[in-house]
Amino acid sequence: MKTRAIITVVEYPSMPGRYKIKSDAAKDRRGVLFCADVRGAAAAAAAALEYAQRLGSRGYQIFAPDAVAVMIPADMRVRQ
Repeated sequence: MKTRAIITVVEYPSMPGRYKIKSDAAKDRRGVLFCADVRGAAAAAAAALEYAQRLGSRGYQIFAPDAVAVMIPADMRVRQ
């Protein structure tokens, strides 16, 4: 069974409009391979999709707040 990478987008509670994007794919010693800190829902969606493209056929699933998820096409949120 192939394991999909999980890409998570989280908005900082103390800083509305600022997002952190992380992935658990190919974990390094700190447990995170990809991490981005961006401002704005559009930038967060773009960063999540950019990393998803890097994963390609390995598979991924994107979890994001509604403000970001609406900017990511439904067929791009999951790749098996």
